[in-house]
Amino acid sequence: MNEQDKTFLKGQLALLTPNERLKLLKRAALLRKAAPKSTMRGAATRTVVTEEDDGPTRLKMRSRSASLDEFLLRLLREDRAVDEAGMPTDTSLKATVITIHKGRCDVLFRGQMRNCPLTPELERTQQTSIAVGDHVLLFQRGEHYVVDRVLPRKTKLSRPDPQTETRERVIVANIDVVVIVVSVFSPPLHPRLIDRFLVAVQRGGARPVIAVNKIDLLRDESELDVLDPYRPLGIPIVKCSAEAKVGLQDLMAELSGQTAAFVGHSGVGKSSLVQAIRPELDIEIGAVSGGNSRGSHTTRRSTMYQLGQQTQLIDTPGIRSFGLWALSADEVEESFPEFANLQCKFRNCTHTHEPQCAVRAAVDQGTVSEYRYETFLRLRESVS
Repeated sequence: MNEQDKTFLKGQLALLTPNERLKLLKRAALLRKAAPKSTMRGAATRTVVTEEDDGPTRLKMRSRSASLDEFLLRLLREDRAVDEAGMPTDTSLKATVITIHKGRCDVLFRGQMRNCPLTPELERTQQTSIAVGDHVLLFQRGEHYVVDRVLPRKTKLSRPDPQTETRERVIVANIDVVVIVVSVFSPPLHPRLIDRFLVAVQRGGARPVIAVNKIDLLRDESELDVLDPYRPLGIPIVKCSAEAKVGLQDLMAELSGQTAAFVGHSGVGKSSLVQAIRPELDIEIGAVSGGNSRGSHTTRRSTMYQLGQQTQLIDTPGIRSFGLWALSADEVEESFPEFANLQCKFRNCTHTHEPQCAVRAAVDQGTVSEYRYETFLRLRESVS
């Protein structure tokens, strides 16, 4: 075996219980005993052709039988349904993570919900290694299934891990749409948070939508003027109210047939909107904290809901602030598309102090939002 095979074997054996390892060793020993000594892979003296069920197979002859480890490796790969690169060979063993608990997660597998344990390796790192929306590979252990590994993600929304900022915490994975939910009152609308979410959504590969909830509490349309800078960017802005059942069809039009995630401050009404869209769902709804107009953390963990017609909706816990993961100065600028067609005098202009800066000129002329520019400066300073 090469070093990659040895590492794979050692890691997989460590995930098994003592009883499972014993059973696997017995299976491998029986196979080794029954196998012809001169027809296993290894150091060969000549090549022979044997007839197998799936056709002729070329095998290398060698003077000694294969080691027990080689049989263990073969059995593990067959049981885990992975190839030599560790990729799944049986797509029927794929599942989607619906919600995550300590050491376990609910998955959608073959059209049914299952509660499956994580392997010890995944359990140790579950806060940073697995997220709702992830596609995972299962393997069967007796009558039960175990979440074995996380498959590559199509898109994601992430932030620095609150406990260790040098690690990435993926909030949701494989989403098509991220709905940034804000409210017109209690808690008040915060464009600065919208800007941060937009940066993270763009970097993660999803499409952003802004949903303004509690529109029934709007006193004057001018209160929504702070959202004007986002309209030229082509970002849909949906005005809705979970309480008054207003704008829900417009919101669903942005989500239909896709996997979407609701994100935003605590108390903006994410869970209320989910339940307004599907009243039959039993979701705990909290009140806004008294005295400070801040929301309470009613939603404690992210959960995916099946809305039918291939539409999935992930409700996420509310946040107080949102950090950005591993952001470079170039990525900050790329996150402000309104700067893209502005030609500054200097190619490497930072848009902070240089003469004849087209971005600062556009801010002075009002064609670029001063508020958005201030957000750019704050982000630029945080990565410099």
